[in-house]
Amino acid sequence: MPALLDWPTDLRPSSATFWLEANTATSMSPLNRASQVIVRDGARWRCDLTFEKRNRWVAGRLDALLAELDGSGGEVRVWDFRRPRPQGTGSVGGEPVNTRFTDGTAFSDGTAFLDLVPLGAPQLAAAAAKGTDTLATEGWGISETVLLPGDYVGINGRLYMNLYAAGTDALGRCSLKIRPRLRYAAAAGTPLVLERPPARFRLADNGQGANRTEPGLFSSYTISLLESLP
Repeated sequence: MPALLDWPTDLRPSSATFWLEANTATSMSPLNRASQVIVRDGARWRCDLTFEKRNRWVAGRLDALLAELDGSGGEVRVWDFRRPRPQGTGSVGGEPVNTRFTDGTAFSDGTAFLDLVPLGAPQLAAAAAKGTDTLATEGWGISETVLLPGDYVGINGRLYMNLYAAGTDALGRCSLKIRPRLRYAAAAGTPLVLERPPARFRLADNGQGANRTEPGLFSSYTISLLESLP
């Protein structure tokens, strides 16, 4: 059975690229060169990981991980190392607030305890159809900007990027605009993964295990990965 691995959290690249590759088709008129672009399903995540001058122990771990994937046969879950968690308050449990004693008093200098408002468990507030790009969500902190443009959410094992700043109402609800469009239909109550949400990748080809080794046994790798689409 093909492997499905999780990229080790401590195996960090020296540099990485991570982007969403759209799937478009362009047609051009032979008469006046007017063009028309069609956006198709099948946008996919792509990732390149570079490891420069790793010692023999790290190189051994990389060799073993790539070998276990059996070339393009297996899959590995990788997140965007630039933003492992949201930039909005969805990552820290809400904004700090002053907490007073139960009778409403504070300290004599006007200060109080400093707590965090818990966020609860963000989830889909309503069922979402396959192919939609707008999600109704709930379970966030109240009246906060929980996600910023470029933040990621994971839904049913797939990765999506939030496009706009997402602010919640007095009930902790907000709407998200995402890319790519939803891969699978999702039920109300489906949880949103915010901590290192991954995409599922395959090696771009069977030669990704190649590495350059210098005197002193320091090895360098550049690993190209393509999202494994459903």
